[in-house]
Amino acid sequence: MLSTAVAGSSGSDDHTTVPTREPRETMSPGLLDLCTVMDQDVLTTGLYPRRQDEEVAPPDSATISPHPASGFRTVKDDCAWLISPDGIEDWRLTLTYTAYIESYDDTSVRARSKRLMDSTEQKYVETLGSDYKSSGKSTWGDAATVFYVPGDGSSKSEYTVIMRSKGVVCELSFQPTASDVDVSKTSFRVEADPAATTLAQEIHYLLPD
Repeated sequence: MLSTAVAGSSGSDDHTTVPTREPRETMSPGLLDLCTVMDQDVLTTGLYPRRQDEEVAPPDSATISPHPASGFRTVKDDCAWLISPDGIEDWRLTLTYTAYIESYDDTSVRARSKRLMDSTEQKYVETLGSDYKSSGKSTWGDAATVFYVPGDGSSKSEYTVIMRSKGVVCELSFQPTASDVDVSKTSFRVEADPAATTLAQEIHYLLPD
């Protein structure tokens, strides 16, 4: 797995060092596992991470014959943790991603992932409203959108990053477990920034060009 140090936390786009690599046309099955990347490279002991799902390798359709009817080689997974950034209150962190690795028809993986991101964003707008939508950071892949909903005492605050890098779309969501805990956008972003940046770097490094 790619392990990189992420400089800074929130605010302006920080420059990070991405390892150089040779151009590649394919990726071996089993290499892309973003949940393990979160475990190994993002969720430090200071966050008190506790995995909440069964830890299994994500299925890669490259191991299925014949090729999937979707026309794409895909890797999909979702995972969840409890974390405690302040050592007191728990947050639930979830990661869901769909990776289009290779195309078996005329539609590129980047075009397909863009359509998926657009439809995912639209679902959030229909549920929450466009007032809660803002732009993510440039270090979070080719495109990134944030939905932040502040808590009001009866409902929980929530922060979700929808990011796209190459043929991969990720949803990274943070929410306190207690309904009476209101978390600021800045506090959420401090935790989301290293996670989204590291995921984007891993995708860039592993996936075909």
